[in-house]
Amino acid sequence: MAGKLPNGWTSASLTTAGINFGVTSLTLPNFTGGEAPDTTTNLNGPFRSKGKRQFIDIEDLTLTCAFLADDYNNLPSIVNTDDTLTVTDVEGSTYVFSVNIMTYTAGEMTEEGFPTADVVFTILTGVNGDTAPTITPSA
Repeated sequence: MAGKLPNGWTSASLTTAGINFGVTSLTLPNFTGGEAPDTTTNLNGPFRSKGKRQFIDIEDLTLTCAFLADDYNNLPSIVNTDDTLTVTDVEGSTYVFSVNIMTYTAGEMTEEGFPTADVVFTILTGVNGDTAPTITPSA
């Protein structure tokens, strides 16, 4: 990819729930190595030692989307339910995550503009923590 990424997201959709979000903004999850584990024992001297980082913390994915009554109506049945979220950017790159909806916060409905909602997804990594997101850059 050369140059600046164009604005916008083509789509974000939940496979099982069949919801297509009208995305206005999206923040992909961050990855962090976290804190290194403390390997010090009480008997090995005055210095604290740290071990090698072994795990990767995957933070939440957040998006702001158009508020749709059909989506809102389905929320009680899909919050905390495992699903697959597929996000496609304007260049055609796809980001596939195993998720569940942690929060869906409807925005204020005003006289001007259209209502939006903020959605926070928890990224799931499988039973043993061995399933990473699938990221496929466009060709």
